[in-house]
Amino acid sequence: MAAAALFALRDRALREGGPLITLTKQSALDQLADLVKTGDWLDALTIHLFVNNITIQAGTVAADFTDSTTPGLTPVALGAWGPAFVDGIGNAWVAAPSIEFRATADNTDVIYGYWVSAVVSTVVTFRFGENFPNPVGIPNGRAAIIVPRYSTPSLGSAALVGP
Repeated sequence: MAAAALFALRDRALREGGPLITLTKQSALDQLADLVKTGDWLDALTIHLFVNNITIQAGTVAADFTDSTTPGLTPVALGAWGPAFVDGIGNAWVAAPSIEFRATADNTDVIYGYWVSAVVSTVVTFRFGENFPNPVGIPNGRAAIIVPRYSTPSLGSAALVGP
């Protein structure tokens, strides 16, 4: 079953309170490998820095973000994902190449985090993001380097609806 279909089943189970199953670590790795394939959920993405003070949570949508408009801090295409791996505590992860955002103009932007988008049927959609522990300024000539990463739920498993 394709990863996107599994996410749809999981989302339906969470909405309707249905039964959940837990995937093994290998299944979680396989799921992440599917998500990064051409045309799937983590393909053809753009990374943005946001300047509004919001907390990313369930229900966050693309319209919630205000992107930086400072030259060098504007959205850029995300590179190809690396191979999926399991960390020391059992979470399955996939990471993209690091992205350097270098301010090329004076600015007063305060960056609260990054968010990643995809275009679905001409509509920009929120995929995932991360709030920084502390907001940061990126003065002219300085840079922030971000390594976008995506994980299955904790303990290297994904909650999905059972048959």
